[in-house]
Order: sequence, then structure tokens, then C-alpha cells
Amino acid sequence: MDHTSQVTDDRNDVVMPPESAPAFPDINETTDISSIVWEEVFTQNPHSIARWAGYLYRRKLWVPLALILGISKRVVHSGSTAPQWPAFLESNLIGALLDIICSFKVQSIDDGEKTDSNEFLFGEMSYQSFTLFVMSIYLLEEEMASNDQNPLTRSATQSVLSDAERLLNFMWDDRDVLLAAREADMAGVKAGLAGPATAFLSCVVILHRMSYRYSRCQEHPYISSGAVRLCLWFWTYLGDSSGNWDDAVSTFCDVITTTSESDPSTLQSRFRQIVEPVLDCRPTFPHDFYLRICQELRNPRTVNKSASSLLQMIVYVVDAGLDRFSPFILPNDTKGIVPSIIMACLRQLCSSDGLIARNFIFSAIGEVVMDIIKTDSTRELALPQLLQCASELNFIALLSFWVVAAIKLEDGDFYLSRMIVPLLGVVTSVTQSEIRLNGSRQRSKGYQNVARVWHDTLDSLHRSHISNPTTAWKRTKQQAIKEWRKFGEPFGLIGGVRVNVLRQPSQLSTSTKYWELPRKCSWSACPCAVFSACHHPMRVCKGCSRVLYCSRSCQRADWNFGHRSACHRNQDAI
Repeated sequence: MDHTSQVTDDRNDVVMPPESAPAFPDINETTDISSIVWEEVFTQNPHSIARWAGYLYRRKLWVPLALILGISKRVVHSGSTAPQWPAFLESNLIGALLDIICSFKVQSIDDGEKTDSNEFLFGEMSYQSFTLFVMSIYLLEEEMASNDQNPLTRSATQSVLSDAERLLNFMWDDRDVLLAAREADMAGVKAGLAGPATAFLSCVVILHRMSYRYSRCQEHPYISSGAVRLCLWFWTYLGDSSGNWDDAVSTFCDVITTTSESDPSTLQSRFRQIVEPVLDCRPTFPHDFYLRICQELRNPRTVNKSASSLLQMIVYVVDAGLDRFSPFILPNDTKGIVPSIIMACLRQLCSSDGLIARNFIFSAIGEVVMDIIKTDSTRELALPQLLQCASELNFIALLSFWVVAAIKLEDGDFYLSRMIVPLLGVVTSVTQSEIRLNGSRQRSKGYQNVARVWHDTLDSLHRSHISNPTTAWKRTKQQAIKEWRKFGEPFGLIGGVRVNVLRQPSQLSTSTKYWELPRKCSWSACPCAVFSACHHPMRVCKGCSRVLYCSRSCQRADWNFGHRSACHRNQDAI
């Protein structure tokens, strides 16, 4: 397609380049654009590049515009030490690029022309301009990070941020076209390249970081609604196809957190105003978001910071529109929201840092699961999922951890009375039904799980202490011990008898092929020691290859409790 043939004679709205540019003649009817040596323009008069870019775009002179954008990319790629970079900032080249991007609707060149080229996916040279824009703001954000007092850098940053909402609104309006970029992104990731959707996300993340840094040195509003909407939408529809989309969740949560810092009293109402348009953006969005949540909660890589950010996003969105998700919560769905949360909590116990694991479990069960169980529109649908988890997913191991951790908090009595005790009642009901069905306690998996942790948990409660115990804390501790004893009574579990069913050395598997070992953690105190740990990767002991572990902490604990000698004996036998 000959783009140069599309030049028109209507120049009423054309922004002419500066007449003082020494590297090329003045523009007139006879100007031969093809004779201009653009490398010399960049060398002798880089301040003119911004106006030239706008002029060529408006005139639809695609070939020279492509040359300008290509050379500009090389300059930006060289970094802030490039001699043309200050001129780019002073002449507002970034603003000219933003004008080009926002003046073109996201579409192909025309309905009759088909192309696989990313350059034309967003219309003419718009995508070329967009990639250069992202490269430029990334470099500008780095400059702000290293020296936020540079007047030129601050002025350029202010100019970008003042127009950022226009770009974010443009991206939101044309978001559906990005779904067509999925295959391009997937191919790009395989080839080590960034596709269109990944570039759009990078733009949102960089703009948020720029806004954050700029607001620290001068008053400026955070980029809020546009960034939140786009991150939520990108993550839902494109997060499983390209790149590392943890940035989408992190940016989403960062914006909400900084917004709450500025005015906590209006956070909930403002957040509903931001999220509701996303929930209504297409009829299937609540269902698609629900499936995406469950998928990511079951993702073995969702641990530590990524797990915390994901949960924070879930808490915000569920709080804003739980009723929207009720049609998708099915009673016997083993991959539904409740089983997915329980699996994620068990994974945090095994694989995340201690504080992160504690906070994740408190929020996931205390805020999300309890809200789902208490809400009229979701209670009857979600309760069967919870009952199934109590039996199949070793839910009691989470409650054991929770009750010991709760009494160390100032508001431990709240967690104990409002959340832990009701959930213990659920476990009791499910386990007793299972015992009646199987005819004996010993054949009940639920009973075995309860008996496995009950004595050890009671012992931990008795030994629990803080540096400056208050009367309220002592009362909470005694209440926790009382409730835990009461929980054990229906199962014939009695305190005062030293029973150590946890923290025992592992037994070596009879198989010498590690890939044939059952996917259970060999450390007896781990929650994953009693069911198949499909929710996170397993590691094999390199010494004997006859035991598996969830994490280094499980491996270290088992080593200290006796696997050291068993492993050495196995090696000597070999």
C-alpha cells in the first residue's frame, strides 16, 4: 500500500514545522520531502522533531514519519545521555506522540486490508508512536527516580501527567480491540518480544509510577480511575496470555492504597464508582473475572507478594459487587471460589513468608470467605463448597494455624468469636456426618485430620505468650483454649494427655523413582502431608530421592527431626 499517495491539499489545521530548521528547506507546494536527510535533522535541529512528527502525521506522509519514529527510537534507546534527549523533552515530543495516538481509533487500516503486522493493528503509525511513547515515558520515569529536582524532567513529567487521563480514557474506550491482540501477544512472548497488550499495560504501570513519584515532590493528583479500570480489565482478559501480569494487580492495589491515604473516608464510595463501570463494561465480565480469580488462586506461582496483591484486589472487587458473582458460585464446583481460596491459603502456609501467610489467611478466610457465607445471595451456594473443603482439603489445618495466630493480636477475641468458632462448628458438623456415614472414626478422613492437629494446637495455645500480656489478652487466650477443648469433645479428644502426632520424621518411600512418589509433603506437620498437593510445586530430597517437600522450610524441619540419619543410611545402603 502506497501511503505517500494519500496526501491531501487541505492544510488549514496543519501544524507547520519551525521555519528556523536549518537541515531542510521551508515547506511549500513544491517541497520534496523525500530529499530531506532526517539524520541531519536529528543532529542539527532536534527541537524540530516534535513538530515534524505532527505535521507528517496530519499529512499522512507515512514513509518519512516512519523514518522519524525509527530514528527517535534509537535515540531514546540510547538513554538520557543521548544529545537529542533534552531537546526532545523541551519540544514536547512525548506530547506530540500522545496526540498521534489519541487521534486515531484503534482499528486496522481499512476493512478490506488484512495484515499480521503489529504496526497496523492500532491504525497506521499509531502503534509505532505508542511504542516510542512508552519507551520515552519509561526513560523519563527513570530520570525522575534518579533526580526529581531537575526542572526539565519535572516539567516534562507534569506535561505527561496532565494529559495522561486522556490517553487512559482512549485506551479504555478501545479496550475490546485488544482481545484481537491475544494471538499476537502470545507469539511475541514466545519470541521474546512485547505484544500490543503488554505494551498497553506497561504504559499504565509507568504512568502510575510517574504520578506517584511526582506527587512526592509536588502536589499532583494520582492517576486513579483510568488506571484501576484498565488494570482490572487487562488482568481479566489478557493476563493468562502474555507477559508478567503481576504488575496489573500491583498497580491496581497501589492506586487504591494511595487513594485511601489521601482520603480514607471516601474510599469505599469512590472505589464503587471506579469498579462498577468495569463490572458493567460487558455482560460476561463478572463471570470472566470470577473464573480468572479462581484460576489465579490455584496457580502454583501465586505466593508471597503476588498472592497478597491478588487477594487485596479480590477483597476490593468482591466488596464492590458480590451480588454480581452469585450466579457463578455453584454448590459442587471443586474449582469454585471457596476451594480455590482454601488451596491458596494452604499454599501460603507452605511457601510464603510467615507474616504474609498469616495476613493472607486472615484476609482470605476472615473477609472473603466469611462475607460469601454470610451474604444471602451466596450463602446457600457457597456453603456446600466450604463443607467439601472441610473434608477434602484439610481445612482444619488452616483453622489450627488461625486460632494460634489470632490470640497474639489485639483484636484476637473478634476473630475468635465471629469467625473461628463458627468455622469450627462447620468442621464439627461435616466430620460427624462423615463418621456416621463411614461407621467409625478411624475410617473418616475428616476425623483423622482433626485428631492429627488437635493435641499439637492445644499445646501451642497453652505455650503461647507475648512480652507484655494484658488482662484482655489473657482472657482471649483462655477463651481460645476453652473453645478448642470444646471442639475436640465430640471426637473424644481430651487435653492433659501428651500425644505427639505431628513433628515426626518422615518415612522413606519404597519407590526409588522420585516421579512415582505420591505428591504429598513428607514433613508430617505440613498441611499437605495428608492430601495430594497439586496446588504448588514439590521438591525432592537430592540425597535419597525418596521423599518430597512443599518448601525448603518443610525440608529443613524434617531434616532436623530425623530425616538426616535416614537419608544417610539410604545413601550408605546404595
